[in-house]
Amino acid sequence: MIDYAFIRHNLLNIDAALDFPAQQLVAHNGTVMVELEDVTGQFEVVKRARNRRLLARMFLSRRNEANWSKPASIYKVRPATGDNPLAFPAYICPYRDNETHSLTVRTDARVMFTGEMDGCTFGIGMPNTSGHVRVAHSNAQNLAQGTHWNPNFAPQRQAQTQNVTAQNAGDFRVEPDRYRVNAPDGTEFKAVVIGLSDGRNWRFYYQHQQVDGNALRNLMKLICLN
Repeated sequence: MIDYAFIRHNLLNIDAALDFPAQQLVAHNGTVMVELEDVTGQFEVVKRARNRRLLARMFLSRRNEANWSKPASIYKVRPATGDNPLAFPAYICPYRDNETHSLTVRTDARVMFTGEMDGCTFGIGMPNTSGHVRVAHSNAQNLAQGTHWNPNFAPQRQAQTQNVTAQNAGDFRVEPDRYRVNAPDGTEFKAVVIGLSDGRNWRFYYQHQQVDGNALRNLMKLICLN
């Protein structure tokens, strides 16, 4: 099962089949059975940032990249196949281009996923008295302006913010100008959002990943959203 330590030390890659799960995959309680596949071997380099506070106290030079990152593993989250005993239920917040989708995460699963974001906005509402939380994933790429090297996220971000707020999921957000800017040449930044529940409360995080096709997956930071 996925917990905070797992997502701090391992990268996640969300299978496209979970962007908008087929109806037959969705149980009556709104969950989808998923499994993890180790796909580290499909990438040339998979790494993650080390504990930067600890390293700073050790006075290690930032000029040496080896001091500040270490090899990691990456796991694909995909629909469960067969009778995998390691499969587990998850909430999936759907995603489609130029649409906004939302759902309420309750207590039928301890984890939530949504499609990897490279320009979208993910929003989180306030929990109700039962601890249930409304979440939303909004894409308005038809409003994107600028170029890859000089993007203008304002029109897209504003529309997406309005969309998640209209779904009662606008209290906490991760938006494109928070995770997409200043990617090194030849790479891009993505946000991989994960929700974790202890059975009573939901906490949401995103993995800030640097991506270059199958050449690189770099977990730069795990950021808490609420």
